[in-house]
Amino acid sequence: INAKDLPGLDTTGLSDPYVVITLQPRILFQNLRSQKTKIITKTLNPVFNSSFQFHNVLSEFLKKQGAAVQILVYDYDKLKRDDFVGEAVIPLSSIPQLNGNALAFERTPGMILPLKRPSMTEGPLKVSNSL
Repeated sequence: INAKDLPGLDTTGLSDPYVVITLQPRILFQNLRSQKTKIITKTLNPVFNSSFQFHNVLSEFLKKQGAAVQILVYDYDKLKRDDFVGEAVIPLSSIPQLNGNALAFERTPGMILPLKRPSMTEGPLKVSNSL
């Protein structure tokens, strides 16, 4: 996994990114823990050199509609909560090398995915209940 042109979220204009990989929806994959990369410090173009495997994944779950790999990118902060950088989602149905007992991403062909970032809105948020 690598990324290009991440936003610089630290005061230096750089980031200390890491990635968390989770299989979704959690109701199907509740016994599988998320996996994460090491933190790559002071960069906007990290190369993580990590591989991920999820064992004991039931093959029928891999084919369920909505089953996906969620890739979350965070910026590590030492003294405060880590910043959310963005996310990408890969439907499991789009990964051709799925095998019954292990979902191994090191054999997955390269994909370029857009990183979806939260948008900032200005002003107050009004929530009302109309009957």
